[in-house]
Amino acid sequence: NKSAPLPHIDFCFLTNVSVCSLTEKSTSFAVFVYNPLARSNTWPVRFPVSKEGRYTVKGPDMRTIPSAVFPVSSETERVRGDRSAAPYEIVFQVTAPPLG
Repeated sequence: NKSAPLPHIDFCFLTNVSVCSLTEKSTSFAVFVYNPLARSNTWPVRFPVSKEGRYTVKGPDMRTIPSAVFPVSSETERVRGDRSAAPYEIVFQVTAPPLG
């Protein structure tokens, strides 16, 4: 009985200052978002990336979600210091159910 290998899971503790080594170094990655609120919530999600190219973002239903890649702001560069050198961020909107 051969089972599929488990995916490697990382937690990016510093995404609030645009630092995440996984998204900065990978060409493909999955993102899990969590809504700790007792109501549905919609918000923009940002992850640092190293290339300005095209990225495809898919929701849990595998539909494509609109996204954009922007240069990291000078303020973000100042706050994160030398913890990251990613020159771009990918930004997309998510909606998550309560406590989900």
